[in-house]
Amino acid sequence: MNLLDLKSVLSKEFPDLGTCTELNPMTFDFNVNNSLYLYQTNLGKFIVKEMYVASDFYGIKNASDRLELISEVTKRLRNAGMPLESIKSAVGGKFLVTFKKNVLRVFDFFESEGLNPAEPEQFRQMIFLSKRLHESPLEEFISSFPNLTSLLIAPYGVDVTLKHFNYLKENLSKENDAFSVLKSNLSLVFKKGLSLSLWNLKIKPVLTHMDFHPRNVLWGKDKSALMIDMDYLRVGNPFVCLGLTLTRTLLYQKKEISTQHILELRAEMYENYSPQMDIKEFTSNLIRGSIFCEVEKILRNLYRYYKTGQYRKFAEDVATLHLPLFLDLLKIENDILKVS
Repeated sequence: MNLLDLKSVLSKEFPDLGTCTELNPMTFDFNVNNSLYLYQTNLGKFIVKEMYVASDFYGIKNASDRLELISEVTKRLRNAGMPLESIKSAVGGKFLVTFKKNVLRVFDFFESEGLNPAEPEQFRQMIFLSKRLHESPLEEFISSFPNLTSLLIAPYGVDVTLKHFNYLKENLSKENDAFSVLKSNLSLVFKKGLSLSLWNLKIKPVLTHMDFHPRNVLWGKDKSALMIDMDYLRVGNPFVCLGLTLTRTLLYQKKEISTQHILELRAEMYENYSPQMDIKEFTSNLIRGSIFCEVEKILRNLYRYYKTGQYRKFAEDVATLHLPLFLDLLKIENDILKVS
């Protein structure tokens, strides 16, 4: 997007933010899926998020409605005291502004201290934030937003992808050697997915972040934590959400996905999330959630790519990231079951 065009849109749609004094793209030393800009006005600093909202990416027809709902829920949670990113409404009260093929959202700028979220105290705060989100009154949100459970669903969830083993197998057979390990383990992924889908149905659904890792938390001057990037918010299994936090924190720390490291973080998670639960039950659910997360990503990324012909990078991530994690976690699950 041309910066002059962007300035014009922001001035028109967000007049309450003041007069623009500076607008610059933001850069990061890690991959981000959206374009971010620092928007400075005479009244303050803001973050502008520009993204292409494709229905075929989320697997639903009304992807923009989903993102608008996420913005509304985020604001409701923040108003109730949950420390979340602060989103700004545009003229007319909506949060999304359409421009060409993209949508824009604007957030208050947050002065982050750059604390290391991999440190024990910061990790404990992350788990406490997850706990607060998961304990949000889901029934009240469903009452306020009748389309909540139909829009805040897993993109290409296992309820869809597990029906397409032969389709994925056929398409994988045409892939190069980089996918050879995946080809030989596809049946195992499906078998585990079928087993865990039954377990998943037994866990009471809650509001989940589903992408909460060390880069999606900011730290204030008082060392308080702020949860950001709510774009994957959904009604789902809390242990799948926690499972992603577990493995991504280890990856962020550049630690091996091993039984020892998993159990070390498990201890912190248990103490700060659900100490009243039997620790064996908590551990079992956490490991299952971690595995389910990778199964879901493996099947989603492949199915979405073969179905749409787009998002090749996500399909390649299956071979380099999600399948290795899946196989490591299966070994860890076996180790823990032996001990227990």
